[in-house]
Amino acid sequence: HVECSIKCHHCSGEHLSTDYKCPILADYRFELVKELKRHPERLPEHVQLFIPAQCRDRNDRSHVITNYQKNEQKSRATYNSTFNMNTHAWPQLNSNS
Repeated sequence: HVECSIKCHHCSGEHLSTDYKCPILADYRFELVKELKRHPERLPEHVQLFIPAQCRDRNDRSHVITNYQKNEQKSRATYNSTFNMNTHAWPQLNSNS
């Protein structure tokens, strides 16, 4: 067998390219989490993103980022809509006789 050395294609370090040891991936991950903290509305609905320990502020106790804006809009829309019994009725059939 010939031994292959593992090299990251991002930084040429001795780790897999998907490894969190890669400084380029770590920087990208940190910047992405920072951007999503500033703009949580960019997250899709029904998504809670875990904040890695390395990306948390010491004073910030939250461990997840959630798009609360979409959840609030959805709950308001549900609350404000009125139930209309006629929309759930069967359509009228025309008599052909």
